[in-house]
Order: sequence, then structure tokens, then C-alpha cells
Amino acid sequence: MTVMRSPFEQSRLIGTVTECTPTSVRINLPHAGDNSGISAHGESFGAGEVGEFVCIETSHHAILGRINLVKLPERERTAVEPHMGKPPDLSPIGVVQLLSSVCLENGEVQPGIAAFPRIGSAVYSAHPDLLCRMAEFAKSTSSSQWTMELAVLAGDAGTGVKITPEKLFGRHCAILGATGGGKSWTIARIMESLQGSRAKLLLLDATGEYHTCRADVKHVHFGDAQFPATSEEVVLPYKSVSVHELVAMFRPSGQAQGPKLRGAIKTLKLLKANPALGTGGVFAKANQPKGPFRLAMQTHLAVVDSDEADFEINRLPLQIEHECCFNTAAGNPPPDTWGNVNGSEQGYCASLISRITAMTSSAELACIFRPGTKKSLLTAIEEWLAEPAQRVLRVSMRNVSFAYDARSIVANTIGKHLLKQGREGHFLSLPLVVVLDEAHNFINRSIGEEGAKQALDAFENIAREGRKFNLTIGLATQRPRDLPESVLSQMGTMIVHRLTNNSDREIVEKASGDIDRSAASFLPSLSPGEAVLIGTDFAFPLSIRIVRPVHPPDSKGPDYQNYWAPIT
Repeated sequence: MTVMRSPFEQSRLIGTVTECTPTSVRINLPHAGDNSGISAHGESFGAGEVGEFVCIETSHHAILGRINLVKLPERERTAVEPHMGKPPDLSPIGVVQLLSSVCLENGEVQPGIAAFPRIGSAVYSAHPDLLCRMAEFAKSTSSSQWTMELAVLAGDAGTGVKITPEKLFGRHCAILGATGGGKSWTIARIMESLQGSRAKLLLLDATGEYHTCRADVKHVHFGDAQFPATSEEVVLPYKSVSVHELVAMFRPSGQAQGPKLRGAIKTLKLLKANPALGTGGVFAKANQPKGPFRLAMQTHLAVVDSDEADFEINRLPLQIEHECCFNTAAGNPPPDTWGNVNGSEQGYCASLISRITAMTSSAELACIFRPGTKKSLLTAIEEWLAEPAQRVLRVSMRNVSFAYDARSIVANTIGKHLLKQGREGHFLSLPLVVVLDEAHNFINRSIGEEGAKQALDAFENIAREGRKFNLTIGLATQRPRDLPESVLSQMGTMIVHRLTNNSDREIVEKASGDIDRSAASFLPSLSPGEAVLIGTDFAFPLSIRIVRPVHPPDSKGPDYQNYWAPIT
């Protein structure tokens, strides 16, 4: 068992409290004007730098704070000008934001301020080891506790930050940051840190950049062959997609197309259950008696009304045509009989029929509508879950088309499948983490025209209820403002890289009660790879630097110097 070091080391004394408010204190910083700071026991520290963590002494607690302002009194403002001809005699002052408390008796860390400092209280620079222990929100670290080696303390590469998986993913996790901030490195490092464990993590790779990941990773992809060469091509047959999503995907318009499309789907589902009812796999309603059809519908009502798309989709365009007939026959037909073909309705549905024909024969959507004998992704997921030696399943969605919202539907179907398994108790003995890269493309989405809109909310549902099934989610995005606050507020832990957009920072502040405007003001100045670790299981926002992955993702852009160089 490791003993927490004293927060009050005389060699790290840097100042004294001169003013105290409920959220901050003002302190004297006599060494803040020194160019090189202070050295103690071979270690250097700033002794008054913006962003530096400090410990403030009280009778029974150490109060942790962070310096967010350093300045000179107005009367000394010109004393730092070298051309004045005399050595500066400075009295710098700093403002420290109060973060959390440590009980001196038992080392317990608690958020909030247990006892406020008094005027004259001593202020010490927080040692990196102490800072990490406090951030881990624990009195001690058991040697048997498994931790993830993801990062080091920002500004001190020799001090590793140990994070347990339950603190990172137990309450869901968000990995946020602008382009180039380091999100991809963070995800890659998380995957590498799982090597040798029993963890299970499924990554939906929106761009294909994680093909470089190797250890304990199984790769599958849609469409043409991709790196690595061992990646297996998979499909997601339309029968795995819900009827409501298919209807929205086909985008029926007006009052005529929607009812005819839904009617045709129900008819084809009925024919799948009772093939003898039709001819050539379709049912021509014109001038046919309704009685046998209704009886068959009642017999197979559960199948027909289900949301499963279990029908032959290549027959859908023709069946829509057959749905276009008058509801009753003219003249003196037998009672309860459909009438002749309705040419006007067929004309109204012509654009829908053409659209469905084009979509189902499109090469872009072949992984959905023409799966052939290739393995279903859902089957691949089941096989991976049953294989103890494989830690990570990476699903490359690079070749899934954005057209007709196919990419969003594929991702949503995966989310629904996993949530269904979670509700059935599949993950109670082995938790599953789903990491959704470029999450802004898949969260808060709906498809379809007015009257046929369908919300794609599988991952929102996982964020709301997945924890009780041991199914948690990691959302990675460069645009937090495009995620609903209700989803971000479910994220118990956030790894926030550089955010330069004001709207992005504001949504993070609103969604997390563990970061305020003062702490958020550091986000635009983070360098690539640096991040702020925030969470309900961490005592205060901690600045970290993600360890470089052994196999960094392939996220580089085009080589413009090579492609745009003058022709010689």
C-alpha cells in the first residue's frame, strides 16, 4: 500500500494567502518573477505559473487549488521594464481557484472545500505524485487493482496517471477536441492499454484511420478491401434493419406513396409466411377477393405487424404497383373485392418505385441490399464476443455511403442490436464498451420526410440505460455542440482536448458539473496530445498528456507539397 506524501513540504512553499472568497483566494507569490522558478531535491517547479496546482494549508485539511491569474500590483507595473536601469523589486500576486480538499488524518479526497483558508495560510506547489493520487480520488492504490496507462501529468512526463477502467467507462465517457487535438491518439492508446486484459471494446471507425492498430484487434470492414490485409469484409443485410428505418430511408412523399409502401411491405411479409397466397412472389390485388387475404393477415398478424424487415426486397417495386388499385370494383362485382388497377396512383408512386429500384441495385448500398453470402456484421460481433483472446473489434465504416442516410442507419442498427443483447443480460459477466468515433454524425439524428420521420436514437438509449446492463459508451467528436446536452450530461468522464470554439466549451461546461468557466478557459491553449480529465470519479479537472500510441492512427491529410508541386 502506497502512502500519500505530505502536501506541505517546506521546500515547495511558494506564497501566502492574503484574501479569501467562497471560490478563490488571492496569494502573494514572491518567486513568480524569477525566470527559472524554484528547484527542490533536483525537481523544478514554477512557484507562481498560470495553471500550476497548489496546496493551501488549513488546520485539518489541505485545500487543492489552481493558479489562474498572476499579476503585479498596478504601482509595480513598470518595474519589470529592463531599460529602467535598476533591478526589479516585485511583489507578484496570484488568484487561485479552489478545487477540492484532502483530509490530513486519513488522506481521503473529497470534492468541494471542507474548510476555507485563513489570511496568512501557507501555499505550497503541489508535487506531481501527490497531484496524481488526489486526482485518482482514492486514499491508496492497491497493487492488485488493474489500471490503464493512458497518460502522464502535463508538464511532468515522469509522472504517470493511472486510470481504472470503471472510472473511465463505468459511467460512459466522452473524448472531445478540435481537429488535431489528439482524440485519435487517445482512442488508439485506450485500445493498446487493453492488451493482456479480459476487456471487450467495439470501435465504430467512421474514417478507417485505426487500421494501424494491431495487438488483440480484430478488423472487419464494409465494401472494398481495406488495410490491414487481415480485415474481413462483412455486410449488414436489410433484414437486420427495422421496417420503420427502411420506410424512412426510401423517403416516400405525399399521402399516396407512404401508405402504398407500407402496404406493399406488409403484403410481402405475409407472402413470406404464406407463399401460396401469391404468384411469382407478389400479390396482384386488382379484381381479387379480399376475404382470403384478410384471413391470412389475421393468421399471421404478429409477423406482419412486427418491425422486422423479413421480406424479399427485390420484389418491393412490383408489389407497390400491385397495391395501386381501386378499393372497390365498379359495376356489380362480387362483394368485398378490390377494383381495377388505379393508373393515377401508379403515376404518383413512379418516383418512389424508381428510387427503390436504384437504391437496391446501387453498388454503394450493396452491403445492405445485396449482401450475398458474405458474413453479417451482427454474426461477426457474436463470434468476437465469444472469443476470449480478442480484446477489440474494429468496424471500419469508411466505405459505407452517406447517401440515403445509409451510414447512420448501419450504425444505429449496430447500437440497437447491442442494446437488445444488453437487456437480455449478455454483458453482465463481461462488460462491453462501444466507442463511437465521429459521434456527431450518428447522435441526434433522424431520417425521412415529414410523415415518415424515424429517430435514430440507439446510442442515446445506450447512454440513458446501458449502464445497468454493463453496456457503456465512449463518444469521440470534434463538435460537442452538435451533441444534445442530455447525452453529454450522461457522460461521467470526459477527456477534453483543445477546444477553440466558444459554443463547444459552453456545452461542455453545461454538461459537466466538474468544470467551470475558469477551468474551461485553459482548453484553447492545450497543445496536441494534452487534455483535461474531468469526471464524477475524479476530485478535480486534471491536465494530462496522452502517451503516444505504439501504432498511431493514420489520420494525416494529403501531402500537398507532393501533389501540388510544380510540374517539372
